[in-house]
Amino acid sequence: MKKLCNFLSSTSGNFALWFALASVPLFGMAGLAIDYTRMTQVKAQLQDAADTATLAAVIRYRNSGGSAAELEELAKENFKANYTGSYNEKKLKASADINDGIKVTLSVEADNHTTMLNLVGKLVGQDFSTLRPKTLSQAGIGISSLAIALAVDTTGSMAETGNSKGKGKKNSGDPTKMDVLKEAATNFVKEITPKNSGEKNKIRFALVPFTDSVRIDKSFDSSDFIRITSPYNKWKWMQYDWEGCVWDRAAAYDNNDNTPTVAESRYENLPANHQAYDYCPNQQQVIPLTTNTDTIFAGIDALNPNGATNTNIGMVWAMNTLNNTEPYKQINAMKAPQKIIIFLTDGDNTSSRIMSEGGKTNDVDKAMEATCENAKAQDIEIYTIRLIQGSVATLKKCATDQNTHFYTAKKADDLNGIFSNISERIWNSHVALMR
Repeated sequence: MKKLCNFLSSTSGNFALWFALASVPLFGMAGLAIDYTRMTQVKAQLQDAADTATLAAVIRYRNSGGSAAELEELAKENFKANYTGSYNEKKLKASADINDGIKVTLSVEADNHTTMLNLVGKLVGQDFSTLRPKTLSQAGIGISSLAIALAVDTTGSMAETGNSKGKGKKNSGDPTKMDVLKEAATNFVKEITPKNSGEKNKIRFALVPFTDSVRIDKSFDSSDFIRITSPYNKWKWMQYDWEGCVWDRAAAYDNNDNTPTVAESRYENLPANHQAYDYCPNQQQVIPLTTNTDTIFAGIDALNPNGATNTNIGMVWAMNTLNNTEPYKQINAMKAPQKIIIFLTDGDNTSSRIMSEGGKTNDVDKAMEATCENAKAQDIEIYTIRLIQGSVATLKKCATDQNTHFYTAKKADDLNGIFSNISERIWNSHVALMR
């Protein structure tokens, strides 16, 4: 009896006993935590693989088109290639909608084997050996509308070749800078244009060819926003009809596209005795925003290299095609469009109203930089391309972001890759997960 009392009163072994009893739920909870952590990791991996699959299907459709069934199969195959765990293939389902926008949906159920829950299940007569986390992924292209103005330099230097050294001669037999530009710009329009006919009307293009002047429709000759001035030699002026050639507005208005309210703010005709007048009537005129890509293709094909450079006037008129100002108000037909200018030049400023009044190249550069700031303040996204030559500083300042929106083509052949990169950047900014 005394031994029993001594045993019960002794504390030397109780700690071990009570710890052993208490450790059962402690270890159980630790095991459950491990199972939960593993399941969380599996679900995250499952979601990543599903998201990758739906995004890949949408991008594939944007690039190549296809049927709904093809997109569904592509999403499933992409998931299988990216998910390394086990899953229930019967529960791997995909659907695609290409009739009203573009949307791809994928759902799947994974297998996740447990440790502690499996033991608990055996104790209570239930099968907890496997947890099956589920996931759903949807991706699509979320474009409401997109307005893109291509402002391209069509000066005489564009008739030169642009080989690996950045130099060339006219008529050397090699493709000219203009030849390559036409190819790259045409391909760009094709890449941007959605394959889905229902989406095509959401995207419009404008074409703004520029030298030291811009040519608009000559039917605007009696419009309030045009100021036809007398030439220095009035008799010489009488030999000409106005062909729609305009140059920079007066100094206070040359960096914006505000609708003219006073005479000095009107767009001025190109004087007949100005050096550009001999070639301006042969320029491709501005094509305002249109959904008709054939019209844009024809305009690109008709680009004619001649004349001197004035980058500012090209930027002003590109901005004009994207705003609700005279003369181009086609933007009103679009619902909350994203507005983009893609601007290309191959040289420094050499001729403009500013320079005719004693200004220098730097003065035109400053005017263009101010124009770009005005455009960006109106939520216009700007990509700039320097083709072999031109002011790096000005084009970088004009770009929305000098690291992602400014490009230098060291040779003409680089243009194809640059335009393709811009196309991909624009589209990828609209491809998104829809959760």
